[in-house]
Amino acid sequence: MTHPALRLITKENYDLPAPEVMSEAHRASVRSSEQLSFSFDDVEAQNGHRVEIVAMNSLHGKRLCELIMSSKPKVALDLRHVIRFDLPGTSREQVLSYFRATHTLYLRDPIPWHNLKRRDFIAGNMVISQRLEHETVERKQSPVLLLVPKDEHVSLLTAYLNRVFSKRREGPWEISALH
Repeated sequence: MTHPALRLITKENYDLPAPEVMSEAHRASVRSSEQLSFSFDDVEAQNGHRVEIVAMNSLHGKRLCELIMSSKPKVALDLRHVIRFDLPGTSREQVLSYFRATHTLYLRDPIPWHNLKRRDFIAGNMVISQRLEHETVERKQSPVLLLVPKDEHVSLLTAYLNRVFSKRREGPWEISALH
């Protein structure tokens, strides 16, 4: 049995009662505490792809946990050489538990920050990281959280991603720095 979700309203039938969308039998089978689910894929596609960059050197651990819970990233890509989550106010176990709670895939991909120049990010033709481009440009999962060592790396990575997105990504995108 199908139930119309939409109907055409014309001048002739605008005063007719609306059809029953959910039968009494189906309504009785739905508990009042039951959560109905909706697909938000189209909404995500309209808003575009979101990349959030966090500089870890100046971040408090509590703020990192708040960012993870509020943005609920699909992927967290750690671009630091030294992986440390023993920030003030948190621990490695706590941060990883927040990733598990939000179903975030945590990946490591250290970038050789010390070998790269500003021009490599802004005008260079080299690929900084295959994994970075794969997770941000090629995959459709959004948002992606990027963890970088220092504040200055945020602007460099933003310039690089904007350049790469302009060449290779269709649709809108947003790159933001989280503090």
